[in-house]
Amino acid sequence: MDINTLLTDLASAIATDAATLAWANATYDQDHKVYVNVDIQNPPGRTDCPAVEIHPAAKRVGQTITKKEHAFEVTCGIYDEAVKVHAETNIVEYEGVQRLEAFRKLVEAAIVGVSVGNAVFEEVSVEYDTISLFPFMLVGMGIGITKQLTVGENRYE
Repeated sequence: MDINTLLTDLASAIATDAATLAWANATYDQDHKVYVNVDIQNPPGRTDCPAVEIHPAAKRVGQTITKKEHAFEVTCGIYDEAVKVHAETNIVEYEGVQRLEAFRKLVEAAIVGVSVGNAVFEEVSVEYDTISLFPFMLVGMGIGITKQLTVGENRYE
């Protein structure tokens, strides 16, 4: 379970997932883009959305541990100004929030569909930011992949 191989496999799964591609085209008339790492000084812009950024976040290996742990951060982003006013209820709904969650769920499904051998997707944690960069909306996922170690296995890979 090598972190670079995992990163490549996850990015490829996200980029080629048929359901995610179909959703992106139906919703935004273009394929989504996948960035492996990103320049935070020059992040993807409006025309690059919908976009996914993935990078390794942490790794836990060693002689005394019983399981290897690899962690990745995945950020899904859209640019969506759509607003729906529900006059009968006095509710103003920014539609991008629901679209962002639909996108995130598709990306998550693509990720957990990746074969990781004897490892498991131990955790997926989710944090939303739909306000501070509006009309850009972001959702981040922490992905934890763990593998129980067996006798004789490389504990530092």
